[in-house]
Amino acid sequence: MGFSITETWLVCILNRLLNLKYNSRFKFNPLATYGIIVAGSLAIVFSLRFIRLELFIGPSFDTAYYLQALWRLSQFELPITNFTEIYQGSTTNLIFANHFQYSILFYIPLFWLSNSPLFVGEFLIPFITLVLTLYWWHQLFPDRDSLLWGVLGFILLLWSPYSGIFSDEFYFDMFSVPWVLASLFFLREKREIPFLISLFIVVGFKLYFASFAALACFLYYAENRSKKAVWAGLLFIVYFLFILIVAIPYFFNSDSALKEYVGLMDIEGSFAWLAYLFERSFNWESLGYLLKIIGTFLFIPIISPRLAFLALPILGINCLYFAGVVPGSHYHTLRNTIFSVAFVYGILDINRHIKILHSRLVGFFTFVIVLVIVYSSLNNTLYRLREDFFSLRSQPAYISEIRDALSKIQPEDEISIVPKLTPYVLKNSGWVFPKPFNQKNLGNKVKRVIIAKHHQSYLNPFGGNTQEFYKYIEFLKEEYNMKVETESVNLVVLTK
Repeated sequence: MGFSITETWLVCILNRLLNLKYNSRFKFNPLATYGIIVAGSLAIVFSLRFIRLELFIGPSFDTAYYLQALWRLSQFELPITNFTEIYQGSTTNLIFANHFQYSILFYIPLFWLSNSPLFVGEFLIPFITLVLTLYWWHQLFPDRDSLLWGVLGFILLLWSPYSGIFSDEFYFDMFSVPWVLASLFFLREKREIPFLISLFIVVGFKLYFASFAALACFLYYAENRSKKAVWAGLLFIVYFLFILIVAIPYFFNSDSALKEYVGLMDIEGSFAWLAYLFERSFNWESLGYLLKIIGTFLFIPIISPRLAFLALPILGINCLYFAGVVPGSHYHTLRNTIFSVAFVYGILDINRHIKILHSRLVGFFTFVIVLVIVYSSLNNTLYRLREDFFSLRSQPAYISEIRDALSKIQPEDEISIVPKLTPYVLKNSGWVFPKPFNQKNLGNKVKRVIIAKHHQSYLNPFGGNTQEFYKYIEFLKEEYNMKVETESVNLVVLTK
């Protein structure tokens, strides 16, 4: 008898949890609900980002690489950076030469609003991206019936592993998310011209996104018999092949750039190429990679194959290029966006086709598992936030020393600096230490060298050997007539 009463209570609680719209007068508002998620995410992630930037442990030279070129472009200068090289041995440092990211032109006016390119890149552009993401997600899932699963899908889009949206680094493919959502919305609504325009913008964030755009066009043709979609799909394929086979070798004056891009440096012959590509794409490591990625979404996107199908080119490229190794988060942005939408559609499809009791059980367990995923990601972020806040309060001397060193840089100075400090000197021409002293006829240009010791990356070129590092400092003093301006446990500054 007691068991029956307990069972009744459990069923009652479960019903109330899963059918709030029937058991409560509270009215869900999609915009308010998504807004709370975005506001909470903004508060947590941007607080972490602000503190890490204050601690000089935020983004690295990849951020500087993009933002310096964007800043120069906004000042009507050539978008060139010396902080990194696209290909080893290349003398061409024209930004976007390998990805051809024309969609960045939309962001140029933002650099006229602020005198700090780092603020624009780390705060303004991500904030606008999140607002647009919220808008298009609401367009895809506006109904109250899809709200619960829409919220869970949105959380997965923002917080799931490998999403890349909240990365500390500045990568343009992360900012394609709202435009991918827009293209999926226009695909569903059969709005041809906006659909093609949104795909054109998506491709402008990353060259290989053209594979997704072409497949989406062919899917649109299969459902609507649109000749425009076919031509657009063919043009996306031609664009991708033209950049890969013609433009990249031309920019770098070498066919090896193309081979490096697709990982075929030491392979000759068409048959050997095909065998190599097949071996990289189909192996146990790649299978494990696919299971891990799709498993993040509980394999539910497979239930919505029409959308999940659009992620196949990106999954294939990742399997081929990374050979089963899970790459950095920003490489998963497009795939993660597609799977997040397919996840919601898959759950809604389950609810429509199975008995209501089973539907509630599936919904309950899915909800619990997604909360576990979100909790693990959020818990890690909150832990970092707490640790970095403690560091901010406990290391005032270290922070003031670096600020003082950076404040002495003159606008015309050419500098050599450690990777973690490159985003803070975007208005100066510079190299990542020990460049350019190990490059021919460039070392004499440098007026100031700043080496912060809060990250061990400054020792990487010296095999982690502190003695070799200080030998190199002596070499700079003797060979380039540099003197030590500052030397402490936190910092070494050389000037000429």
